Amino acid sequence: MIPETIAAENAVSNAIAAVPIQHMKTYTPSYADSNRALVEERVFPISTVTGLIGHEFHPFADTFISKEMVDKLHLIKISSDFLRGLSSKTDAVAITLILDKVALKKELFRDDFLLIWFGTKSPKSQKAAITALLDTLKTDYRTKFILADIIANGKKAHYLSYELATAVERKLWLSLSTSELYQVLGISNVHLTNEQLFKFVGWNTFGISGEKVFIELMLKILRERSKNKIMWADIIYKLQSDENDFFLHCKGLFNILLQTYDTAGDVVTPFDAVKILTTPELLNVLVPKTIPSNEFGMSMRNELLKLSQDELMWAKLMYMLRDDKSAITFYPDVFDKLLQPYNIKARTPSEALKHLANQDFALMYEPSIVSENDAHAFRLKKLLDISDDKLMWTKVLHTLQYEESLSAISGVLHFLIDTWTYFGAQTNHISFSESTQVLTSSNFLDYSLFMRFINDNPDKVVLEVLRKRSTDEVMWARALYNLQLSNYPSGVLDALLHSWVENPFKSIATTEMNSILIRAYDTILRSEAVHESRQPTDQVVYTILHTLLELSNDEMMWARFLHKLQQDNSLKGVVSRVFDILLSKDFKIKKGQRLPSDCVRSQTTLSTSTIDLKTLEEMSLDELILLEKWRNEPTGTRIFLLVKEKFMRSSSFEKMIAYAKFSSDNPSLYLLAVLRDRIKDESKLARLLQQVWKSNDDVQGVLCALYQSWTGKPFIAGVNSDEFKALDAAYEYLKNLRQSATLANKNPDEVCSLILNHFYTLSNDVVMWYNFLSKTQTDNSFDVNLNAVLMYLVEKWLHQRRPHTDCGSGSDNRNW
Repeated sequence: MIPETIAAENAVSNAIAAVPIQHMKTYTPSYADSNRALVEERVFPISTVTGLIGHEFHPFADTFISKEMVDKLHLIKISSDFLRGLSSKTDAVAITLILDKVALKKELFRDDFLLIWFGTKSPKSQKAAITALLDTLKTDYRTKFILADIIANGKKAHYLSYELATAVERKLWLSLSTSELYQVLGISNVHLTNEQLFKFVGWNTFGISGEKVFIELMLKILRERSKNKIMWADIIYKLQSDENDFFLHCKGLFNILLQTYDTAGDVVTPFDAVKILTTPELLNVLVPKTIPSNEFGMSMRNELLKLSQDELMWAKLMYMLRDDKSAITFYPDVFDKLLQPYNIKARTPSEALKHLANQDFALMYEPSIVSENDAHAFRLKKLLDISDDKLMWTKVLHTLQYEESLSAISGVLHFLIDTWTYFGAQTNHISFSESTQVLTSSNFLDYSLFMRFINDNPDKVVLEVLRKRSTDEVMWARALYNLQLSNYPSGVLDALLHSWVENPFKSIATTEMNSILIRAYDTILRSEAVHESRQPTDQVVYTILHTLLELSNDEMMWARFLHKLQQDNSLKGVVSRVFDILLSKDFKIKKGQRLPSDCVRSQTTLSTSTIDLKTLEEMSLDELILLEKWRNEPTGTRIFLLVKEKFMRSSSFEKMIAYAKFSSDNPSLYLLAVLRDRIKDESKLARLLQQVWKSNDDVQGVLCALYQSWTGKPFIAGVNSDEFKALDAAYEYLKNLRQSATLANKNPDEVCSLILNHFYTLSNDVVMWYNFLSKTQTDNSFDVNLNAVLMYLVEKWLHQRRPHTDCGSGSDNRNW
């Protein structure tokens, strides 16, 4: 009989609430979803809480359950033909089959089959399963009309039933459109003020679903009503007097509405900032009384930016609090210095706001205006007549662009930005003087400074504007490098160089340190050979290469970097030599060797019809791997397929390992995926890896990755993991049984018991040993019947359980 319930340890149940969900670490396979069969179904995250009561915890829906609980779920699964059969089904089919067995559909979330099926999935698979479960419940004729009752009954239960029902409910809320939300809540959007709407659908309605869901739902509702984030933040701030804990509950939402970008944990958030700006006692702490009144604004600005560099956040908060008596000291002086830190004899930002609030601005009109662009140009001209400080106007217009009373300013803002970012039609080439002219223009400077005000990655945005003018990236690099003393081009240059090596770039993460790519570029430009326009000596080339590898040992990154730099004709002589040596074996070029740079150049210019394996035979391994990385080239896809055909179908492990090392961040997992594609029988694969390992230590990582996948653990700790040590010792033990007299005169049950007892001295993880035996049971190279050992393990476990009825609908799983 299949056990009906699993008795969860009370200590674990009580500890679940203390587990911080935000610390969950999940494992994402490095191969594509199409190769999902290559990944063991049970893949767990690293244990995040082990000190509470000495247990490991693993995700279940939006909470955590103990490893012991998960193992018991797995043991029930492997004891049931029905549950094991679900493993080969899609989520939708599995859910339908479970529904067929549930007599009372309203009790679905209390059903053992559903909980075991879901609880034995990996964290990544659980997310997909929740989506599939909700989709089925919303469309199946047996459940779509009683969905609310199904969720409600599940939430009345305990532990796993409650958690799964709650997770599905959260998914349901997020799947509804705003009109559906209003319908479910029984309210009319039209007849509610903004304040009434916020209070009605606020924390009291969605708070039970958790802060993340609450924020997503509120943002969806608020954005449809109005895009004015400052207004919604002001409503939250003012409603705090009505409910003592209201503001605290809305902390995350308040932050998202006002912060310009995600901030680090030690940076002041909008929630913290509003407390600072509304606490007069902090004024004397930040700015001494001895500061002259005419210097107060700038001094206060500087102190606030030490707390957070988010200028726009501070400006929005000060505008929101401009009429607040406790914050009146900060407006307009500090507000003006935030938006206009430089001294200029013109209108201040606060004065500009007063002008924009005048209804005459929105009604400005001339008979000659025939298009919307003409209207924007006319209004912009009127603004510039008042103050020619375009940068100040863009900051003010951006801050207030969603004010309902100032609907005309959004068009003016975008019109002004368009005038800044157009430098002529796009060309493939641009001269050094032309590129310098663009970079030193007032429009480019103002646009760069404006992007810094509104964006956390301004350099990347500015770089795209340059590319619209010309795709000649090596010339932009030269011009940006020449101007980098002016600070802002340095960030754009860094973003450009990062794009060459396909590395992500974030402006706010690199402002405090000079990029290694800029230092590498500087090293090459300052080399003696470049300066004297002559062929580089070996000493110069090796000096450059040594410097690059000191900055980073990522050879693939430097290969991409040097490959791109070869487009700069003034650097080509030096860069090609460094490139060739980098890609050559042992960093040495043999006499008569075909140079890698010539080889790469010839292959990337060939048509796909001229490339075949015979042509590739002439190329070195590193050259082919490099070619694979340029898949966007005209021949890239074809070359990639041929490279894999040449090396991954090779019988040479040496070539396969070299390819995996050079082309993947996790070569062991990469190579394991390829080997699994070739060798379907994993027991044979394990035996092969065991044999090769004796002559090649690199294969140890692949074997470890294979074993880890059997246990359901991520391949993170590598060959030092306890699981790998235990499984490797078990494999050696089974091999040595051939030469041992241990099995003599023992009946089959005694043999099985002997083997399992030895396994348990290595690890008491029953599920791990079940998976290990399941994978190796077809290996006939051992002198024991591992299938018999597997069956003995299952029967032994079932015998130890007290009698139960079958699991399924109608079972009482209150202890789950």
